[in-house]
This record gives sequence, C-alpha cells and structure tokens, in this order.
Amino acid sequence: MKVVILTEGGKKTGYGHLSRCSSLYDELVKRKIDVEMIINSELLTIDILQNRNYSIVDWTSFEYLRNNIQTSVHYIVDSYIASKQVCQFVSEHSKKVLYLDDTSRIEYPKGIVVRASLQATKETRDLLMGSKYIILRDAYKSIANKKHVQKTNEILLTMGGTNQIELIRTILKKINEIYPECKINIVLGNLDSSHFGEGLIQEYRNIVLHNYLSSHEMQKLMIASDFAITAAGQTIYELIATSTPFIPIQIADNQRGNLSSLRNKQLIQTILCWEEEKFSEKFEIELQRMFSIPFRKKIMERLDGLIDGLGSERIINALCYEEVTSHRLSIRTAKESDCAFVFELSNQEYVRKYSLNARPIEWESHIQWFKETINSKTHLFLVVIDEFDQLVGQIRYEINDKSATISISLAQSILGKGLSKTLIYQSIDYLQQKFPNVSQVFAWISDENKASIKTFERVGFKRSFAQSILNGASQYTYEIRG
Repeated sequence: MKVVILTEGGKKTGYGHLSRCSSLYDELVKRKIDVEMIINSELLTIDILQNRNYSIVDWTSFEYLRNNIQTSVHYIVDSYIASKQVCQFVSEHSKKVLYLDDTSRIEYPKGIVVRASLQATKETRDLLMGSKYIILRDAYKSIANKKHVQKTNEILLTMGGTNQIELIRTILKKINEIYPECKINIVLGNLDSSHFGEGLIQEYRNIVLHNYLSSHEMQKLMIASDFAITAAGQTIYELIATSTPFIPIQIADNQRGNLSSLRNKQLIQTILCWEEEKFSEKFEIELQRMFSIPFRKKIMERLDGLIDGLGSERIINALCYEEVTSHRLSIRTAKESDCAFVFELSNQEYVRKYSLNARPIEWESHIQWFKETINSKTHLFLVVIDEFDQLVGQIRYEINDKSATISISLAQSILGKGLSKTLIYQSIDYLQQKFPNVSQVFAWISDENKASIKTFERVGFKRSFAQSILNGASQYTYEIRG
C-alpha cells in the first residue's frame, strides 16, 4: 500500500498544513505504510519536514497530475489552492482520496472529507467532523502538564510562517506599554528575519527570538509560557494540548471558523482580526484580561480535555481500512473509568465460554485486578472505542522479557464484522511502540473456538505444536519483524 500527501506551505501560506500533514505522515510510517509528501511551496527545503520523504513541486498543474497520479495509490489532499477540477482529477485516477478542509471551501468529489473543529457536529461515513479529528504532532500528545498560575513572567508570541512584521511590532508595543517587565519569546518560523530581528532587539530589551524550532522545542516553550499570542491556525490546537491560555488573531480568511469555535467554547470573548480598523483597541482589552490570574485559571480549566490527540489515528483508520471506515473504531490505553465496562464484557457468557478460566468473575476481585493491571509495567491494557467514544472491546498484553501474551474480547455489537484482524494488527503496532524489545506474541486459543483460530491465523499466528495444551487451549505464535 502507498499513500501520497498533496499539500502546500511556506512563507506566504504558512506552515499549518505542513504541521498536520507531518503528523499524518508519521502515523502512516508507524503502520509501516509507504508514504510520500508532495509540497507546493516557494521554498527549496522545509525544516519542519526534516527526515521525511518529500518533494517540492506544483502538483496542482494538470501536466503533473496526468504524469503522476496513480490508480493504485491512496491520496491525502490538504489544500486551499487546489481547484475543484484538480480534486476531481485526483479522485477519478486514484484508489481513494481523503480531503482535509476546515471551511467547506469547495464541493468535493468522491472521497472522505475531514472537517476538524472544536464544535460538536453530526458526521456521516464520508464526512468526518468534530474535535475527534483534530490533528496533533507527537510532541503534543499525552502531555501531563499542570501549569502553576502565577504573575505573568513569560509570554509566547507566534504568528506562524507568514510575514507579519507590522503585527508583531504592534503587539510588542502594547505589551511593553502595559507590562514591560515580562520576557517575550518570539517564534519567527522560517521568516527571513535577520534585519527585522536586529531592529527588534535594539528596540526591546525583553525579547528573545527563535527560529526553526522543532515540535518538541516549541512544546517546551508553550509549557514555559504564562500565555501566548498566536495566529488562529493549527497552533491553537497545540496550545490547547499544553493547557496554555492564548489570544488568537485572525490573519487569514480561513481562520474565522476557528475563532467562532473558540468563542462558542468560551475560550475567547472577542474575535480579533488584524485587518480590522479598531484592532489595536480590542487587542489591548484582551491583553489586560489575560494578565488577570483568575481569568487565566478559568481558561485553563476549560482547556483541559478538549483534545484527546487521537485525530491522526482516526483519520488514517478511515483512509486505510475499509472495514474500520464503516465503523470508525480506534484504540487507546485503558483508564480507571473503564473498569465497569471490562467487568461486564469479561463476564459475558460467550467470553467466559472460551476463556482459560471459565468461572464468573467477582466484582471486588476484578476492581483490585484492574487497578493493578492498568498500572503494571509488565502489561499493556488497551480498549476499543467506536465513533461515539463508546467502549466496544478490550485487548491486553502481558509482557515477559521479549515476548507478550495477547488476550482480546469484543462486544457483540461488532462481532462477526471482520474487524478483529485489523484491531489485532493495530494493537501489535501499539505494543511495538510501548515495548520495542518484544519480538514474539503468544495467544492461547480454545480448540473449540474455530472463529478465533481462523482470525489469528489470518493475522499470521501459527500453532505451536511443541507446546502442551492448557485448559483445552493451544498456543499460537506471531513473530514481529522490523
């Protein structure tokens, strides 16, 4: 299987598309899927795509499309430049297309459209909508960050990759009028800023300039900041993930929807647009509000848990797996609130029938076992969730040095739909990420459970005839390669 990502980015259009497409690229690499990025850009090299397979070319030209689009390839299109006719050509001459579009820019041809936003919206099979599909780079996933709300000492200022020199000067002037003591970290991205930066440093003694930051360096800067001032693009989601209060500013037409969503979530009170006549006065009001410790504390409480970081996984599931596309299942690690579901599932008659220990499970013993298992360093406990975030299965691995033993049970609502194979593959990928030294997976399967034997054999498990039978179950082995 091969996936090609078609997108754009640079000094004029910014780096939001490149940021989220790099996350999808990395997710595909984790699944060992051949992937390439084709970038429409005025740049010769792009630092944030370092160590990734990419080419810079105007892929929106029909000459390029006729010579390069392949019927055997899956495509991801993330563009505010590509016309409807370009998207139609890609759709007609490829295996499958997924479009990323936050603003309903055009009416897309056949394919999957992803419209990520903080708003709760109703989706369909070919239209994936809502916060579940917000894409985060790996550096912003699973951050255990509890900021200490204090007097403002450090502010982050980032306007993305676009050239916003006049806006940056306006913001710096306002901050220094109100609170000249605080440190201001200015992230200039790939902005050619040697002359511009020298002038700022001479004018303001409280600033630090940053260029070409990696995602991990940017994450640390966000966590260190008391609040941020940012363009209202992809960066707002990364700030939410780090629990960093922020003042967003619209510097492009396609950012208006983001600001409306933030206001509906009560994360901002005013929509700031750089091109508005009274921008300076409105910005000063928001700045004064952000210097308030109680206000920032309230905003941080609202930021908590808004984005779960699984957007890339859900999007790639939709693109790559037909059987998962119709059900939109995903996997995450188990948490304490999953205890009751696992208890009920484990005690289902059809589950106990083929278990090594067929006796019913007692609630009190289950609670103790569950807490110990999810906190154990020798276990990987995963749960399967559907498109409505409802639990529909569990997959566990018990780790023993370089081997692991798998246990899987699924809710009756998804049994018999051909999903087990894909879920096992995904869980093994998860296992490799968490326990890279594991090279073998064992499964104990009842000789009477013909359906499970067939599923595991399709995955690649082979019966271990040298092993004795345990409680009517035989051992099957899967070798992890690569």
